[in-house]
Amino acid sequence: MGVNELDVPELFQEFLKLRKMADSSIECYMRYYRELQREIIDKIGLEQLAINKWLGIHKNHTQIRAFLKSYLEFIDDRTIRLYRATGRANLKRERPVPTNEEVKAIIEDLLIRNEKFGIIIAIIYDCALRRTEVLNIQRNDLKLNAWRKIRKESGDRIRGRLIVRGKGNKQRSVWLDSSIMELLEVYLARNPVKSNTERIFKTNRTSLTQAYHKACRRALGRRYRLHDLRKSKATRWNREGKTLEQIKIRLGHDSIKTTELYIKPDVDSEMEIWKNE
Repeated sequence: MGVNELDVPELFQEFLKLRKMADSSIECYMRYYRELQREIIDKIGLEQLAINKWLGIHKNHTQIRAFLKSYLEFIDDRTIRLYRATGRANLKRERPVPTNEEVKAIIEDLLIRNEKFGIIIAIIYDCALRRTEVLNIQRNDLKLNAWRKIRKESGDRIRGRLIVRGKGNKQRSVWLDSSIMELLEVYLARNPVKSNTERIFKTNRTSLTQAYHKACRRALGRRYRLHDLRKSKATRWNREGKTLEQIKIRLGHDSIKTTELYIKPDVDSEMEIWKNE
């Protein structure tokens, strides 16, 4: 590349920024880069067999593959190939997603133990948001005053508007259930923010994920991924009759093919419907 090795981390970070990656993704990629540097590059060098082994250690994880693809593009190395595991023994099993009742149990557990995390998980599920979209919510993104005014005038429990920033910093509007708006109203009264551009929730990805997994174990005795909440909500919308185009807009996807991957069939429910036909 014609640059000092000491400059590589900084240049790679700039490369990722130019691709308009989210800050959280860049942070994750830089963590993988430091591990790759320590475990492979410094010890062995960037060789095919070493990369194959490193992929194997990480179980050919999708995010690891995406990082390696970006890094190889950055250093313009076209000799390394990212092989995929093949064969019946390596076929992915269909991962279950939490049901609506299970999500309610998780949220109730968190609201009792840690109000902040309970509200965050409730928002993630209600609007099928990404973790970073919720963590980056600023005071000005939550249209709380407009919601209060309409609620006062109508006397009805109405949804509140929220602005979120998705991948590539693209903005979209979502609508929060009135019960969650009420929780946020109380939470912000107890935890006021200083400015409209300040983040509402003072926490990070790791703390949120750990709290969620602990709540899963306590409430359900099992573990779900945090991203499974997004897929669970998409599946529920589908069963309620929402079209793929509607769900695509709600999820903030660019392609409807991506949205199709989020719809998980409920085999037990389908079998029950078939049985009673």
